[in-house]
Amino acid sequence: MRTYVANHKDYFQKLDLETYHALAAFLNSRQLMEINVEKEEKEELDMCKALEDIYNDGVQDGMEQGRRSGIAEGEAHGKELGIASQKKEVALQMQKLGYPLDAIAAVLMESLDSVHKILAVVG
Repeated sequence: MRTYVANHKDYFQKLDLETYHALAAFLNSRQLMEINVEKEEKEELDMCKALEDIYNDGVQDGMEQGRRSGIAEGEAHGKELGIASQKKEVALQMQKLGYPLDAIAAVLMESLDSVHKILAVVG
């Protein structure tokens, strides 16, 4: 749609109010209708600018959603790393104090294999 409008700028930059209404209804765009309300006193309306503004708003919304999603993923990953680090510390301390591996596994709520891997990475 953007490409088509861009290729036909001469037409879409100078729309009469009725054509603008028709396009806004066709696109089912509340934003276009709101822009229309603000500019209804004009005889000609610039659909190119209106569509570009809507597109830019969408891009900004997408970027913001991406940032929020990235932050949430980063926080979750950070928590996982923190928990893994804490489990590693507990396993090391318990091993130094002479606790058997099954006791370490029970405290960490991990399998024996996981405890072996934790201690193998460290040791």
